Amino acid sequence: MKIRLFFSLIMAGWLIQAHAADVPATRPTDDPAAPSDLWDRLRNGFSLSQPGDSDNVQQMETWYEGHPKSIETLAERSRRYLYYIVGEVESRGMPAEIALVPMIESGFNPLVYSRYHAAGLWQLLPGTGRNFGLRSDKGYDGRRDIVAATDAALKYLAYLHTLFGDWELALAAYNAGEGTVSRALHRNRENGLETDFASLDLPIETRQFYTRLIALRNVLSDPAKFGLDLAPIPDKPYFSEIRTRQNIDIRLAAHLAEIPVSEFVALNPGATRQVWPAKEAKSILLPSDNAQIFASNLETMPPASSPKQGKKGMVYRIRKDDTLLGIAHRFGVSATDIERWNRSVSARNLRIGAKIVLFPEK
Repeated sequence: MKIRLFFSLIMAGWLIQAHAADVPATRPTDDPAAPSDLWDRLRNGFSLSQPGDSDNVQQMETWYEGHPKSIETLAERSRRYLYYIVGEVESRGMPAEIALVPMIESGFNPLVYSRYHAAGLWQLLPGTGRNFGLRSDKGYDGRRDIVAATDAALKYLAYLHTLFGDWELALAAYNAGEGTVSRALHRNRENGLETDFASLDLPIETRQFYTRLIALRNVLSDPAKFGLDLAPIPDKPYFSEIRTRQNIDIRLAAHLAEIPVSEFVALNPGATRQVWPAKEAKSILLPSDNAQIFASNLETMPPASSPKQGKKGMVYRIRKDDTLLGIAHRFGVSATDIERWNRSVSARNLRIGAKIVLFPEK
């Protein structure tokens, strides 16, 4: 089925809103004592206890120390998302270590799918996503949406903390499932055993999950101790949120924002096709410096035509400053369709005066 794209240039259809306004401030921005490095802000909120099996934590610390590139990769990937996640964690009164969970779960790669069909930064399972309000459709997976999935994951962790009354058990349940932890607790109670995290018979992977999280926390708390030079992350929003009411071709959106398509996808991984689906997703994310650029370029584009207005067999002559995405937008079609209808045409091969066919006869 062909996807026909059209959207209005009336700014009522696009609402630009910086995420700085969405995340409650946890300290005055003009406070001279406030950290300017996000890592420092994160460290100030660390509060989880060291687990009883400290030997395993030390082993993981040694592993991280011996693989500095892994830490550098995790830190670099986190730059896009960490400010937003830290703010969301703080606003819920959670330990700051919770913001590191995506480092363990997905390596801050929002496109990762696990063998258990978990997806996104937070590696949420389909059932968990549905239970906490995430939508999924043919062109959209809410578990990969940065804002929606973060909200769902933190709601889930808050629920687990309320259920088990302990962050160690809540994190264990996040990894292994609440049923696994509940059954382990029941067995210990039946046998008169302790019911703390260290006393439960849990899967090795689950024990390692908490161990890795604490080891990573310890390394990030004092990177110099482990021979690491952690590049600072500015303590300010990386992206802004743009409310959408119309679908938009991903390549066109990246073009209007003047960013690489790869950057658009990294911030908007919820789209599973070439179109950002406004019906399923409420907004798109753009680097803060590019949100206004997007708005300005959007305003200057010619109005889009409804696909129904296109004449079958219509021929269009390429004009100066035309782009394939611009033509696609103007006539309410996709750039992919134009390339398919005109085998010699591509984004890099538009000759002024050349004719292309739109809405070919079937």
